[in-house]
Amino acid sequence: MELNNEYLMKKLGGPRSASAPARSLGNRPPLQCALAIATIVTLCTTATPAAAQAPAAGLFPAYTAPRAIDGKPNLNGIWQALITANWDVEAHPAQPGPHPEILGAWGAGPGGQSIVEGGVIPYKPEALAKKKENFE
Repeated sequence: MELNNEYLMKKLGGPRSASAPARSLGNRPPLQCALAIATIVTLCTTATPAAAQAPAAGLFPAYTAPRAIDGKPNLNGIWQALITANWDVEAHPAQPGPHPEILGAWGAGPGGQSIVEGGVIPYKPEALAKKKENFE
């Protein structure tokens, strides 16, 4: 296929007729230029490193936890463990849920690592017996 001048002008956005003025890169509408400048300015101002935006030392007061009337720490609120400590704080294997023959894996407890220093809670013998009784 032979490429002629008219075909190239149509593909490159040149004038479609003899009466239409030629458009160059420097002949863009003002709105397009303003949008390009705004985009460049936004990218330049938001691309600063996070370390440069850190607050100066001493700008904010040190955090003090809320206290109850008696001066003890106020522990009210929502406490949620996002680890397997919901099931047991000691190391434990995976456990089936209630009625696995009916529910399958629904409600099963995953195995997990201990969050106790040393791995085992030092129970007294009667407390360990009560724990086993409660578990069964």
